[in-house]
Amino acid sequence: MKVIKRKTLGYADIVVYDNGIFNIHVLSTVPISLEQAVEINKIRLTLMEDDKALVLSTSEDEFVVPTPETIKYILSANRMNNVKANAFVISSFSQRLAAKAADRLNKMPAPISFFKSREEAIEWLLNQ
Repeated sequence: MKVIKRKTLGYADIVVYDNGIFNIHVLSTVPISLEQAVEINKIRLTLMEDDKALVLSTSEDEFVVPTPETIKYILSANRMNNVKANAFVISSFSQRLAAKAADRLNKMPAPISFFKSREEAIEWLLNQ
């Protein structure tokens, strides 16, 4: 994978790869706010030129659950219209289990999955 675009925000690093993967790497241990999620989405649409993205979400430390209003936005049809699939890397087994259970409660307009490793997540995204 070759990096074709990169943007650093104070709370996250954004990387676009040549295979269509849009990586949001969260640097903060504080949950992403609604305003930050909207900013990331605008950046994604600009950097990816409105193409559907394979979204890879990673974090510096343990996965930090976004605020409830941020989760609602992330799941919204408005944001998901330009998302082909979502992969979240969550190292903690208990957090992955909780995320999978919550995912079953919400019907997603694009595929979503949770992984222990970045490599597994990338492989899954590229098969979507």
